[in-house]
Amino acid sequence: MELKELTSAEQVVMKCIWDYGKDMPLQQLIENLKQDYGKDYKRTTIRTFVLHLEEKGYVTTYQIGKYSYINYLIEEQDYKEQELEKTKNFWYKESGFDLVKTLYKGKLNDGKLKKLKKLLEEIEDMIDIREILVRIFSAIFLSMCTGSCMFVFWMVLRKFFADKIRPKVYDLILKIILIAYYVPAGYLLVNIFFDNGYVFDFTGTIINVFYAIALFWLAGAIATVLKFGERTFRIRREKDAFHVRCMCKRSLKIVKESLEFADQ
Repeated sequence: MELKELTSAEQVVMKCIWDYGKDMPLQQLIENLKQDYGKDYKRTTIRTFVLHLEEKGYVTTYQIGKYSYINYLIEEQDYKEQELEKTKNFWYKESGFDLVKTLYKGKLNDGKLKKLKKLLEEIEDMIDIREILVRIFSAIFLSMCTGSCMFVFWMVLRKFFADKIRPKVYDLILKIILIAYYVPAGYLLVNIFFDNGYVFDFTGTIINVFYAIALFWLAGAIATVLKFGERTFRIRREKDAFHVRCMCKRSLKIVKESLEFADQ
């Protein structure tokens, strides 16, 4: 989700809110704007700014008694990353090195500039790798969602139309569901309907969410493998015990027959 543009006044208000933190009283915002940024806005003007920020999805407000409070919804780091990316793409033709060179103009010699350029190239390579990993995980995750939705649909069909659908049709649906788990159809649709191939923007928060989901998914996969291994081991142990019992029964039968033959 691309963050909406902010006016210069809205940027100052958001900076003030980010500096304070969560649950900022409206009165505190008025005072901080005046003390820290020299903005002597009227209370109605600030309320208008906050309303616009709420409409753009940056903040949410609530009221306790006669006091109003503000919570930010967008992290400051995410906003800074997007704005810096826009500046780099528009003014520096997507060159991070030229951007940093401008920021530190006159403060770096040729040797430091070469080291900085090499470092930035390595960072860009790392970002590319991270983007590839996120795309791969997005494809897998969307395939899981697609397959799961189709599986739920199949369960509903089986429950309400069990007597009306032939077993071959059930089997065909299950095969299609299996294909849906392996073919990233959902990811292909995302690339078709979204310009950059993402449902969300490639921000730090989204990356952290992906990492959390990936860790949770990995833990579930490990638990499933361990459970499958334990079940396989138990079945094999029961199978071995069954063979032992069969051999014992066979041996006892042979002994019994031998004793009966000896008695004769």
